[in-house]
Amino acid sequence: MSYPFLFSPDQDRPGNKQYVTFNPNECYVLEGKTHGHLSHAIKHYEEFEPAGMKGILQNAMDYLKSIDKLFLINMDGKVLFSGSEVHAKLTLNAVHNTFDLINDKFVNKVILTPEESHIHASFLLPLGERYQQLISAYLDNHILSQEQEEHELKNHFESGARLKFTGKYSGEEFTYILDASNSGLLVIQENKGICTLFRIDKQGNSLEEIRGYFTRQVELVDEGIRNFLSV
Repeated sequence: MSYPFLFSPDQDRPGNKQYVTFNPNECYVLEGKTHGHLSHAIKHYEEFEPAGMKGILQNAMDYLKSIDKLFLINMDGKVLFSGSEVHAKLTLNAVHNTFDLINDKFVNKVILTPEESHIHASFLLPLGERYQQLISAYLDNHILSQEQEEHELKNHFESGARLKFTGKYSGEEFTYILDASNSGLLVIQENKGICTLFRIDKQGNSLEEIRGYFTRQVELVDEGIRNFLSV
């Protein structure tokens, strides 16, 4: 089964406080519902495939270093460096923020420069495809928790299976698919779409961190998974 990806307001930036533009008057403003599939990929793909994300960022940085007319700007809109000076100061974090800026402009139907269009087509769209492959794996391969006894859920968790269950957040019902091997969590709002895929524990699959997330955030509906997680 496939789902559309829900869009929400963008609340953060993935990199540090610098980004690249091709216009010295460009200002990075968070506005509109731009936090959809590609925005989530920009922010969360590296949690699953850090080497893959680093490779995409590095290739994009190499492309930017081939361009002379560019500007490194901070979040206040101040030009820090311009032209070839940017080549020596450019970081992967700044490229990361540049990805987010280009995605926001694209979703808001702001005309991209030729350079931004190249970055969008050559780096951002392939990144989105990789993230979608992760999502598809969750949708295609999981175990329904409500069909399992508590001891079976424990065995599935220890074997690193993906468990699908239901919960409520802010009074609304959501479907969750939890990957016990890495604490990855796919969140779906039925009849609406996918909300996100991210890792609860960015470093591993700590059961305590997973329990903590559901204790703080979610009221679990399925009794078996609720008892197993002791929430």
